[in-house]
Amino acid sequence: MSLESDLSRLICDQFDKNSISFKRSMRLARLTARYFEMTTRRIQPIPRDVHFSDQIHTSLGKLSREGESDSSARDAWGMVFWLRQHLVDGINVNAFLSKNIRNADGWDGLLWTYGMHHFHLGRETDRDGFVKRSKHLLFAIVTATDAHFVDVRPHPPKNGIGWVSQELLQIVHTSWPNLIEANVLHGVIGSELTDEQMQELRRKNINYAMNIDGKAIAPLRGGMASDGSSVLCTQSAISLLNELRYHEDVLRNVKVRQAVTEDLRGKGHDVEFTLEFELMILEELAPTPELIAKLTAEGCISRDLYRRGLAIVEKKSRSLIAIHDS
Repeated sequence: MSLESDLSRLICDQFDKNSISFKRSMRLARLTARYFEMTTRRIQPIPRDVHFSDQIHTSLGKLSREGESDSSARDAWGMVFWLRQHLVDGINVNAFLSKNIRNADGWDGLLWTYGMHHFHLGRETDRDGFVKRSKHLLFAIVTATDAHFVDVRPHPPKNGIGWVSQELLQIVHTSWPNLIEANVLHGVIGSELTDEQMQELRRKNINYAMNIDGKAIAPLRGGMASDGSSVLCTQSAISLLNELRYHEDVLRNVKVRQAVTEDLRGKGHDVEFTLEFELMILEELAPTPELIAKLTAEGCISRDLYRRGLAIVEKKSRSLIAIHDS
């Protein structure tokens, strides 16, 4: 049994499946962090409620007027509503994101700092299926249940200050303060920085607390590590590896193995005491509601694995293992 080896194989398979370029020589902790980054940067195609800020209504009105003489503005206006409907219907919209999501080592300071994705608003696609670079971008915060359309703006230059504009976060705070509340730092004062100063700090992967309406706001997605990677994803990777080592220790326990063997035999599986276990992606196992209830129960030691979309099975019977604290 080597759950860490299983994890490495699963991540590599997922990267290959999604055509994500990555260095196979990466250490497992870094590979796992990059996997969590990939799942965060890509948007899962599930139905969401979509919300418009007051500012985006103003921007869309401006695009509508410009669209009378500018086809790119007209396209951008239409694609905002096209994306809205696709997000509501749970249709895949990853082709409208940066092509950088195909690179596991890709840097995304906007997402890790402001919690925002940016969508290209063009109609033409390249041979790789991604929408071509457009004149306008939609900035949005996308969660598991909702998409908040913040604003439509001209596409900033690669290292332009448009990527760090404090107005973007001000719009979020004005329109949906609940999205920021968890990141308010109480008892401290946020930094009074210009966009140019913030651009330089982000370029150097330095985190900072911004002052928005007198509140100190920490990075919405945890900020960046010194190498530009996501702090939260790195922490999640370390936590997952510790979880796997803990599970290996538990599953080597003689009493636990006896209990698992008896349980599987009681379900009609012909298994020996010399059980072998394997880490798998949960959605590939099609768990029953009963099993999901066991995996999410308060005493189940695998609850955190389940929340990360992973599960442990007994290899011969392919049965999910749900061990509870006694």
